This record gives sequence, structure tokens and C-alpha cells, in this order.
Amino acid sequence: MLLLAAPSFSQTGWTDPQTKPEGGAEPAWFQLTEDREQVGKLLGKPVLVAETGKDFYSWQYQIDSTNEDYSHYAVFRKSDGKLISVTRQYEPERNVDALFPSSKTTVCSFPDPVRPTFAVRVRRMSGGRLLIAMGSARDGQKTSQLLLIRESELGNFYPWIAEQLAADSSSPSKR
Repeated sequence: MLLLAAPSFSQTGWTDPQTKPEGGAEPAWFQLTEDREQVGKLLGKPVLVAETGKDFYSWQYQIDSTNEDYSHYAVFRKSDGKLISVTRQYEPERNVDALFPSSKTTVCSFPDPVRPTFAVRVRRMSGGRLLIAMGSARDGQKTSQLLLIRESELGNFYPWIAEQLAADSSSPSKR
């Protein structure tokens, strides 16, 4: 029997969104149509499985973490087992400007745009997905966390971002 070594995560390209050489093209990463079995094949066995509220649970990974924090989180809906988000933690923080071209990026602020104490960059992607750089409001500002989430689930976790995106989409200049 021939045993082959599993590819490393750097070979599979699933640990981080991969930018494409064409300026502004969508990064390649998860489609958020994957189920538990597919995620397990891509990322392996999680270090921890935890409930996230009553409707969700997460798989937590320490793929390349240099400390005790988790490097990746995959959140699934309990009812159908579908992947709804993937979070990538960075230590140290990283520049993600290549993933957020200004023409395709919206900045959302907490608690609101008038009195911001925290901001994120949001990029709408195909398939109803959003890519979000937490704590990064402008080019050159590094982030410690990237979140890829189904837009339909955003309000369950970040209602303030969902509200600002809805208001931005309905403004006359965005129609």
C-alpha cells in the first residue's frame, strides 16, 4: 500500500485568500457553499469545536499560530451544516490592501459613521459573500483578522455592518 503525505496548507492555498494578478479580480478562497466534509478535507481536523449561539457552531484551528490563539475559525449553520463564515487571525497583523481595491471597498464604522471608534473595510464578492478586514479602514492600515461571511448571515453577528451596507446600497449615488 502506498501512502502519500497530505499536502501542506501552503500548498493547498486554503489558509489565506489568494490574490489574482489581474488588478481588482476577486481573491480565491472559500465559496461558502462548502459543507463540513469539504472543510475537513481542506483544513483538516479542528482543534476545538464550540457552539456559537443557538443556531451555529465553529471549528477552530491552530494551523500556523505562533501563540495560543486560533489561526482559523469555520462557522457552520446547525440546521443544514453549511459553512457560513471563515475567519483568519493574523499574528502579527498584515497588510491586506491587495484584497481591498478602493473601487470595490466600503468602509463601515462602529458605533456609526458620525462617532467611529472602530472601522472595517468590506468588499462584496460573488455568491453573496463579503470579505471584511477588521480594524482596517484605509490603505496601509494592517489587520489582525479577515472575515469571509455570507451577507445573508452578517446581521446575526455584525448588525452594525449590515445596517450600514444596506443604507449604502440604497443611497441615490449607489443605484
